[in-house]
Amino acid sequence: VRKRPDKEFSGNVSSTYGSWDSTRVTADVSVPITADGSVRSRVMAAHTDKESYMDFYKLKSTAAMAIIEADLTENTTASVGFQYQDNEPKGSTWGTVPYFNADGSLANLPRNFSLTTDWSTIQYEDKTTFADIQHKFENEWLVKAAIAHSTSDSNWFVAYGANGFPNPSTGEGIGLWTSVSPYSESKKLNLDIYATGPFQFLDRKHELIMGYSGYKTESTSQSVKSFIDYPTMIPDYRDWTGNLPQPKYEKTGAGSKTTTELFGYYSTLRLNLADPLKLILGGRYSTYDYKNET
Repeated sequence: VRKRPDKEFSGNVSSTYGSWDSTRVTADVSVPITADGSVRSRVMAAHTDKESYMDFYKLKSTAAMAIIEADLTENTTASVGFQYQDNEPKGSTWGTVPYFNADGSLANLPRNFSLTTDWSTIQYEDKTTFADIQHKFENEWLVKAAIAHSTSDSNWFVAYGANGFPNPSTGEGIGLWTSVSPYSESKKLNLDIYATGPFQFLDRKHELIMGYSGYKTESTSQSVKSFIDYPTMIPDYRDWTGNLPQPKYEKTGAGSKTTTELFGYYSTLRLNLADPLKLILGGRYSTYDYKNET
């Protein structure tokens, strides 16, 4: 649920500092565009920069949103906006540290222990454009339509000791898992149109919801050939420093594309059978399509 603009000017700026050098700065401002506030705007932004109790891990994150909302009539409101999210972690992990040793005894590794590197990252950037319009009728019925389009880019660059069981005497037995996938993109279209409101039947007030919703996603990735200059097994996890050379890579020219579509009609009926007794009935009919191209 996104925050909406206020009809009067308002705003706040805040900053917090916490454990592990966690810093967060936020700003939130609502500005009326017309004197009566019938057209109004809101801009929000937040930036986080923090480290962690876990070895190697740190995160820089930025989020922002801008929205313009307008009262087209006394009962009709429309809005359009843009949302942005960027997560840039370092020291990312994929899995957990070993819980057991190879001989079945507990590994008893400290909670901060991590078999990753300082360059390992699972980075995401998301951009979303959205719009909606709704109308309220005099009989308490509401009709609303909303649409959103998102583009997400991801970058996987991870080396992590994610498999095996250590030998408590030698420190051997843990394998390194490496993922190099810097070219992945996903586009998603969301749609939701519905009507909801009360109706009278047998001298009692009931409620009905009818709608059509769904999404279409298109995910593409480009394959790369990675050049890894370190062994696939950790010689001794007890001496782990995460000091591994970052792999180099080159595009292979190959790739994949997957498309998923899921749309359907839905309805919910809330029947007021008696003051202490309610009955809810509902259903959905959907169509699904999936394609994979390489």
